[in-house]
Amino acid sequence: MRNIAVLTAIGTLALATPVLAETEEGCTKAPREQWLSDAQIKSKLSERGYSISKIEVDDSCIEAKGTDKDGRNVELNVDPATADIVKVED
Repeated sequence: MRNIAVLTAIGTLALATPVLAETEEGCTKAPREQWLSDAQIKSKLSERGYSISKIEVDDSCIEAKGTDKDGRNVELNVDPATADIVKVED
């Protein structure tokens, strides 16, 4: 009986992990028609002090590479529908 409970718990976690990963990244669930253009995203990030040199789509997130206001290289995960910064990596 205990083995069945352990297997059930493992199965539940395995199914939940992809959902948790997507939420942690802050990916949008908005359809692509509601996404901002690359130019709009660059503009909004520029207003926050970032200079963006490259934008790529990564699943349902935007990955923007560039520099911050202090000239440090950064990689940003950005919500494509709102241009909210979800994650910053140096």
